[in-house]
Amino acid sequence: MGAPRCGRASSARCRWLAVAVITALPLVPLRAQETGTLRGMVRLVENGGLVDGAVIVVVGTGVFALTDEGRFEITNVPIGEYEVVADS
Repeated sequence: MGAPRCGRASSARCRWLAVAVITALPLVPLRAQETGTLRGMVRLVENGGLVDGAVIVVVGTGVFALTDEGRFEITNVPIGEYEVVADS
C-alpha cells in the first residue's frame, strides 16, 4: 500500500495530518546541551578602576557583551574552554 495522497477529496484529512505532525514536533526530545554563565569584571591595570562600556568577546563563538560599571555576564555559553578578550 502506498502513501496516502492529498487531493481535493481528502484535503481535510491532509490538513489534520499536517496539524498533528506540527503539533507533535515540540514533543520530540532535543539533544540536551549543557550551558553555563560567564561573569567577570574588567579593571584598569594602572589603578584597578572598573572599565565601563568595554566589549567582552568569547573568541570563536560570535558571543559578546558590554560591561556595565565594569561588570559583565554572558549566559547560555556552551560548557568548554574559551579565550575571552576585553577591548575598551
